[in-house]
Order: sequence, then C-alpha cells, then structure tokens
Amino acid sequence: MKKIFTLLMSAFTLVGMANAQDTYIVTGDYNSWSLSENCITFVEADGGYAATAAEFTTGQWGFKIIKNPAVDGWTYQYGIGEPIATGTDYTLRWIEDGQGNNIYLGAENNNVTLHNVKFEFYPGSDNTLDYFRITADEVITVGEPGDKVDEYMMVGTWQGWSFENNPLKFEHQGEGVYTASIDEIYGDWKIVKNNSWTDALGGGGMNMQPGNTYNLYKNGDNTGFAAGVVLRNGKFTLTILEDGNATIAVEGTTAVEHSYGLVGSFQGWNTGNAAFLEQQSDGSWTTDIESFPGGQMFKVSIDKTWECFLAQDAPTQLTFGSPYTCARGNNDNNFTIGEEGNNYNVHVVLVVANDEQSAELTITDKTSGITLLQTGVARGSIYDVMGRKLQSSQTGLNVIDGKVVLIK
Repeated sequence: MKKIFTLLMSAFTLVGMANAQDTYIVTGDYNSWSLSENCITFVEADGGYAATAAEFTTGQWGFKIIKNPAVDGWTYQYGIGEPIATGTDYTLRWIEDGQGNNIYLGAENNNVTLHNVKFEFYPGSDNTLDYFRITADEVITVGEPGDKVDEYMMVGTWQGWSFENNPLKFEHQGEGVYTASIDEIYGDWKIVKNNSWTDALGGGGMNMQPGNTYNLYKNGDNTGFAAGVVLRNGKFTLTILEDGNATIAVEGTTAVEHSYGLVGSFQGWNTGNAAFLEQQSDGSWTTDIESFPGGQMFKVSIDKTWECFLAQDAPTQLTFGSPYTCARGNNDNNFTIGEEGNNYNVHVVLVVANDEQSAELTITDKTSGITLLQTGVARGSIYDVMGRKLQSSQTGLNVIDGKVVLIK
C-alpha cells in the first residue's frame, strides 16, 4: 500500500513539474469575479496546489478556479455540476464554453462564510483538477434532493435582463410543472433557476406563437418573440424534465407594434430603456435628447431588441446635420457623433424605408441655442444680429430675450 501511495505521489509530482509555469486562482462573488484584484492564489505544494484564506464567502453565484488568468484570461475555468461539501474530494472539469458550472458549497446560491480555509487539488492529465478539497472551521454538507422546491423565473429584454427589475416569477403547481402570467411581454428571454445563470433554459426559437409548446435546453440560446411582436395576456406553462431540460407552452394574443430608440454607452446599452423616438404625421420618427455624449458609441434599436439599424463600418463617425443611410442587422457596427468629452443637445430624425430593411438617420446639434419657431410666437425684447432693437421679429436670425432664434 505504501508503495502504491509513493507511486501515486510520484505521478502527481511529475504532473506538477510538467505544469510548473501554471498559476491558479479562486475567483467568485467574494471579489466580484475579478481575475486580478483580491484573488485567492494557489501555490505549488507536494506535487499539487494549495491556497489559504482567513475568511471566504461563497456568495450567491459561487466561485470557480481559473488557470493562468494573467495570460489566458477566462479561457480555463474549472467548476462542477453539483454542490460540494467541505472535507470531501471532487474532480473539477474544464468549462470549455465558459458557461455555468460554478462551485457551490452545500447548495446552489447558498451564501456561506468559511474561516481558516484551505483549498487543495492536483492537476489531472485530462485537463481536470483532481482531488479538489476544501477544509475549514465550518462543516458544510450537501443538501438532499427534494429538500426545497426549485424557483424559476423569466428575465429578458422587456425588463432589462435583471433578476431584480420585475422578473416574471413562476408558481409551482406540483410534479415539476410551473405557471406564470403577464399582461404584456416582448423581445427575447431565458428561464433561470434559483436566481442563477447556471444552466439557464433557452433555445426554443425566436418566433414563438400562442397555442404552441416549445423545447427549452440548459444553456440554450435566447428565445422569445419576433421583433415588433408583443404578447398580451400571456400565460406560460413550464414543465421541467428529468434531464433538467424543459418544455414551455405559450398562450395569449399577439400584436405588431414597431418602436425605434437610441441605445448606447450613454444609457447602459439597455434596449428596454432606449431613448425612444415618436412617430410623426409624415411617417418619420423623432426625439430630442439633452446632454448626448460626444464620441461614445450607440446604435438604433428596432422594436426594443438587438435587431438594429447599423453603420456600414464599425464604428462610423456621423456628421451633425448630414443624413446617413443605415442597414438593418445584428452586429457591432455602432455610430459615434461629436467630440469625446463634449455633451450636445440633439434632435434625432429617423426615416424608415418601406421594406423596413434600411433607414435614414439625421442628428442635428441644437447646443448653440438656435431654435426653429413659427412666425409670430416671439415675445419680449427683440434685436437683430447687429444689436439693433426691432419692433417685431423678422425672417432670419433674431436675438429674442438673449437667445439666438431662427425665424422661418
């Protein structure tokens, strides 16, 4: 037995020597998922790696082990698809697609604080971390299945993909069936379990229709409704399958309501809270925006989705007052306008083509104070641009109550 143990340790030592250049860290909720700030760092020890911390809080989203973060960033993430206990050995696998499989102590979303913590593992030959173990003053056990009912909710475009901003919460009806109702919903969405993006359900298609049932898959793509489609009096019936995937039945009525708005760094790239344009009698869409930041990227969102009117090149610097023909699509070809560091008061005009595949975008700078007024509405003191007092406004530039005004 001693000989076998010696051989095993020798194998671990060889693995450690072969990967002596590798570095590993713990990152998670405790340090806001940073790869460089306040990380718990492993050191080589007895052919493996070990790290210690006086205190460690797992947080709602748990944590992961990252290899060579300074060189490879998030490329090599290691986690496990089940909650773990302290004092027990586990194998962590490489999360190749970077999605899900955080490490949780006891249960998913379990906020646990440990003291005098030690992390240990040995790199495996098949890109795993073997004999991963956590020891601490506290003893954490894994909850038995069925201890609690899982909670599901829908988050998406219509509410900013937020766990806090009025997500659609499902009610458990028993035997893995959940239902939820909503007055109005649009755009794309996913179903999340227990306030976690781990294994979020999606991939049921982007053109859902009432009266149909769709398949949802763990870590699937976004799903939902076509651009411009609004579902009213919606009801969803979610059925969780044994493999963790699901089906969802959709009920309600649909209507098409187009909308257009500017989204960008100036408002957090939130399509549900865009600077929306209002349709005018001539068919154009317009809005005024104060303190619009120069030099920052933006695009025109269509129907509160990431289907947008885009620049032909990325990014394109627009010129104030000059129309630009932009194409419908879904990519990163953003616009900028003005000089960075300057704020502008702008008037935005969007003229959408009949086929809705292109549009003409014109942004005018109104920062100078020149305003278009109808003849006869000016009041107060009036001067011409030479400083001569006038009895009434005249066609052209006037100075009315200290402001330059263009009378048409």
